[in-house]
Amino acid sequence: MAQKRKASPDTVDAGVERLETLVGRHLPGDYRAYLQKVNGGKPPSTGFVIPKINVEATVGVLYGIGVQPGMDIIIWLKELERDIPDRWIPIGRDLGGNVLLMDLSTDSGAPVLLWDRNRELPKTTNKVNTYLVADTFSQFLEMLQ
Repeated sequence: MAQKRKASPDTVDAGVERLETLVGRHLPGDYRAYLQKVNGGKPPSTGFVIPKINVEATVGVLYGIGVQPGMDIIIWLKELERDIPDRWIPIGRDLGGNVLLMDLSTDSGAPVLLWDRNRELPKTTNKVNTYLVADTFSQFLEMLQ
């Protein structure tokens, strides 16, 4: 799993509640459990493939709650609020600075996506720059190599 970040369990729980209030949705159970147990960091396995375009990417960091500012979900959510759809949250970034997002906008799941913020992936256009990576956070963690 990922390296643990220093934040007390109370800080993480309060942060999760604050994040849910900001987004207006509950976090999926698997992601909530991950934050409570690991709270972000660099996972030991970092490689993944973006299925639709068959492009490899590497996790740089998964964000946590109550951690240093450059790695805190709530700080990144506020930073990106004008750039990402409502009820989407930044959960990390790849080594190229592209953002890993979780879509909390529907009741049918919470997929993990990669936003090609720098428009460097081969299939990216001005209209298409976000790619489905996994249907759930657990599935995303399982696909890391």
